[in-house]
Parts: sequence; C-alpha cells; structure tokens
Amino acid sequence: ASKPQSLHDSLLLQLGCQSLSEDDRRLGEAFIPHLDESGYIEGSLDQLAAELGTSVERLEAVLRIIQQFDPPGVGARNLRECLMLQLEAEGLQQSLAYRMLDFYQKTIAEFSHHAPASA
Repeated sequence: ASKPQSLHDSLLLQLGCQSLSEDDRRLGEAFIPHLDESGYIEGSLDQLAAELGTSVERLEAVLRIIQQFDPPGVGARNLRECLMLQLEAEGLQQSLAYRMLDFYQKTIAEFSHHAPASA
C-alpha cells in the first residue's frame, strides 16, 4: 500500500509540469517547503526572499504560479487571499462574494490568519 501524497509532494509534482526556467523551478522547489500543512505561507515574503537569496518580486512571481495549483487557495498569506484564490479558480471574480472579500480585506485579515486552505 502506498502512503497518501503530501501537499508538498503534490505541489512539487505540479511544479515539475510547468514550463519554467531552471532558476524559477529551483526557487519554487525551495519555496514549497515554506507552506504549512494547510497550504499557507509560513513567514513573510521579505523574510523568505532573504532566506532563499532572491528578490521579493521574483519570489512573488513564482508564488503566483504556485497559487494556480491544486488545491485552490494554496500559497495564500491569509484566509481572505485563500478564499479569493478559490473564487478565482472558479471564475467568480465578478461575484458578490469576491467583491465583498476585496472590499472588506482589512477587517477579514485581522481574524483569519490560520484557517484551513480548503475553507
């Protein structure tokens, strides 16, 4: 019997299927272990960029690629971003829910730091 695939293993497999430069692929491989078991980013992008020896802009570009992976919401910094990524994955950027999340981002961010990525 095989063990269930971890979130990190799944993300690394999806990363391997992308057409990326070798540098971006290595950056993605180094970044994925900095996601917790719910798929949230552990630490700030500034800290992670310094730790990984890259710019925040380059790390954000690789993060945007990872945020397109399954499960929807992975690579989010908070619950608001997770929910918005899930709605974007469903093509619901014009929905009331998406607009509300966008409008009330500061209020929601205050109490949403560690909700599950599948929320």
